[in-house]
Parts: sequence; C-alpha cells; structure tokens
Amino acid sequence: MHWRQLSDDKDIQRQLRHQYCAANKLRASFSRCSRAVTNMLFRSFCTPMYASQLWCNFRKSCVQRLRVAYNFGCRVLHNLPWRANVSSHQVQCNIPTYDALIRKNKYLFLERCRKSTNDYFRDLIQSDFLYSSLFFEHCNQGRIKRGQRGQSPGPSAPRDPRDEMYLF
Repeated sequence: MHWRQLSDDKDIQRQLRHQYCAANKLRASFSRCSRAVTNMLFRSFCTPMYASQLWCNFRKSCVQRLRVAYNFGCRVLHNLPWRANVSSHQVQCNIPTYDALIRKNKYLFLERCRKSTNDYFRDLIQSDFLYSSLFFEHCNQGRIKRGQRGQSPGPSAPRDPRDEMYLF
C-alpha cells in the first residue's frame, strides 16, 4: 500500500507490468516447448503475485486489467486463439484461474496468521479488531458458511467468521 494515497493501485499496476513482461519473455524464449513445460513455466513466472492477499483499497478497473493480463499470459504462452475460453484451458492444464489464485493467496495468508506463534500477532488475530477491519472484510469475499453451499445463509445464520471456508 502506498501511504500517501492509501491505495493499492500502484502495487497492482506494478504486478500488471510484471505479468505482461513475464508473458512476453516466456513467449519469446519458450514458444516451441511442450505443453507440460509451458504449464510449469507459467506457474513459475506468472502465478506469484506478491502481496496480493493484502490488497484492500483499489479500483476495480485495476484488478480487471490485472485479470486480463494474467489471462493474456496464458493465452499467448499456450498459443490459444483470441476468443478461446482461457479459464477452461487453465482448469484442464491444472493452472489456477485468476480468481482462484487470489482466493488461495488470501486463504493461505490468513491460515499462516492464525497458526503464528508470535504472541503479539496471535493476540491481534484472536481479537475482534481483525474481524471488524477492512482487510478481513475484503478477505471474507468469496467465502460461504459451512454446510450451506448452494443456499443463502438467511438472517439466523451465525456471523462468526471462523465458521466460514473458502470456495476453490
């Protein structure tokens, strides 16, 4: 986060530039490799999105451009036609889709926080401050209540965030 503007847009734009650079480098150097090699290269160079789990304050247009860049990288590296469905290709090749990647990063970060042995950090995690923060509200998007997949939670559902799980 850039503190002068209190926005994550610049960090997302940095990641956007990285996605396009990595995709173009991989295409130029490894365009004739087998599908298994290109899958491994894409996972190695395009899926690490450092600090994406901390993005809370950003414009939707920035995230949408990053999603397009991620899909562009997959498309050019695998020589897919322009109108091809990239998400289904990613699932077939065992490459995480953009949304799944972001959800996984958030989930793993929260799990590392919960399992931390640092006393100060553990106190922060166990306090109500975390569950009322903008960060947790953002991380909570994409979660559903246990046992309620396919149903709406309803007004009487428990509001304890620890009773929720991520969709993958």
